[in-house]
Order: sequence, then structure tokens, then C-alpha cells
Amino acid sequence: MKTIISDPCFEFWILLHFKNTSRPFGGGTPCQDCIKELKKIPGFNNYQKGKDNIYSMTKMHINTATQRAKKLQSLDSSKTNFFELLDDIKEFLQSE
Repeated sequence: MKTIISDPCFEFWILLHFKNTSRPFGGGTPCQDCIKELKKIPGFNNYQKGKDNIYSMTKMHINTATQRAKKLQSLDSSKTNFFELLDDIKEFLQSE
């Protein structure tokens, strides 16, 4: 079992697909602040949690997000290890 963390929220992982950032999020709640930042990205101005087409909007930038997320792992800032879940899924699919 592995714990997947996205701090302050899952939207930070999405944000890393389009923007290199390690800033702490605050103001209101950290997640709301992160979503506010995400809404500045073209195509995400009407973003809402649970939106259906997130994968199709981000899949071409997964490698970029993964590289950015890996660089943040040793910092005391916003971070995510969501890429580890994707790596595990790829490994599982290749082993079948």
C-alpha cells in the first residue's frame, strides 16, 4: 500500500502540468487558492472539482508535471507524488 499525497489538493497536480510552482497556497483555504491559480490557465477558467475531461486536457503534459513534481519532493512546500500512482499503473499494465 502506498499513500498518494497532493498538498494542498489534487488541483496542485493539475497545475503542475501547465505551471512550474512551489509556492505555498493560502488565502481562504489553501485548496481554494490553488484552484484560483489553476483557473488562470487557459481552458480552466470554469474549472470545478470532478470535471469530466481533466485527463484529456492534461495528458499531453504528464511528463512535464511529473518532472516538476519530482523536483519538489525534497522541499517544504506544496508538493504531490501523484506521479507515483501513474508509474505504478504503467508498471502493472506492462507486467500483464
